[in-house]
Amino acid sequence: MSQQQQPIAISNVDSFLGYVLAYRFLQGRRQEQQQQEIRVLARDPQNVQDLERMGAKVIQIDYQNEQRIQRELERVSLLLMIPEDSSNARQEGDVLIRAARQANVQYIGLFSLVGADEAQEKQQRAVRNILELEQQVQQQFRDKHAILRSSLFNQIFYYLDPMIEGRNQLDLPVSQERKWSTVDVRDIADAVYNLSRQNGQRENTFFGTLGNEKRLYQFTGNQTRNGQEIVREWSQALGNGRKIEYKQIQPQELEQYLRGIRDDSRFRNRPDDNNDQDQDDRQRRDRPHSLPLGRFLNDEFIRLLNDIFALADRGKLENSTRDLQQLLGRQPQEIGEYFQNNRDNFNKLR
Repeated sequence: MSQQQQPIAISNVDSFLGYVLAYRFLQGRRQEQQQQEIRVLARDPQNVQDLERMGAKVIQIDYQNEQRIQRELERVSLLLMIPEDSSNARQEGDVLIRAARQANVQYIGLFSLVGADEAQEKQQRAVRNILELEQQVQQQFRDKHAILRSSLFNQIFYYLDPMIEGRNQLDLPVSQERKWSTVDVRDIADAVYNLSRQNGQRENTFFGTLGNEKRLYQFTGNQTRNGQEIVREWSQALGNGRKIEYKQIQPQELEQYLRGIRDDSRFRNRPDDNNDQDQDDRQRRDRPHSLPLGRFLNDEFIRLLNDIFALADRGKLENSTRDLQQLLGRQPQEIGEYFQNNRDNFNKLR
């Protein structure tokens, strides 16, 4: 069996990134009329029934049963690993990496965060845990791995839109002078899917150019912006040009706000769209599968967001790369364009 026919596996599809990534691979399999099995690992299969209907093999993961995880990963050529949003994320990641190694998974791509190597051990513990998983993957898989670091997703602004709309102000725990970037989660999914379909230059590589010399990808926008520049883009696209202020707040204030959004009825369910898989993506507009839900905002994910903003406030997210553009073969969607293309989606929150 060729490597491109052997199963691939995607972990933590309960998460926002995991769900969107699995959706993209299943969509690609249908469009290219592939037969490759796609295994998705989820804590709660009820959350990913749409993926099962699209043909995924849904596996309920139990991190207390490493041997079962190992069995479920047998014959897998590629594991796309998204760290869990849990208080035991580091330990659970170690279990999955060991199981993958014992199952002879051929290649692993670990999703991480831009700036992870700048995380302070105590102050940004959630990010530091992911950095330690990077180190584990490097040790266990040596030349059969890639680290895929990403910036924050543009889609975070759906959560923040009620704040901006209600207060005429964007409140974040980042100094207004600091610059940082966001990326469209669908651009990330497209880039990783493209990599998985490329042929490596060396024999027996599955994951395209990830099987060559490059081990670290850093997915950022082509530009970084500070808080004032972001609210200006929002105002032009979504606020009818009205003046929006930017204010630096304490992390605890953002945490309190996001906990409220978690229970907000507007973020409870995905909108119905029976033709989601067949939509023309040239508009580069979010579909139901790429709209964030309130349940993604558990306490650990909120803590992770605050850690990322702390990195931005320390000036550690001001660099940009062309990695994402090169893998997409086009410009990634910048935040102003993203706001414009998703006006209808944002307006539905109001």
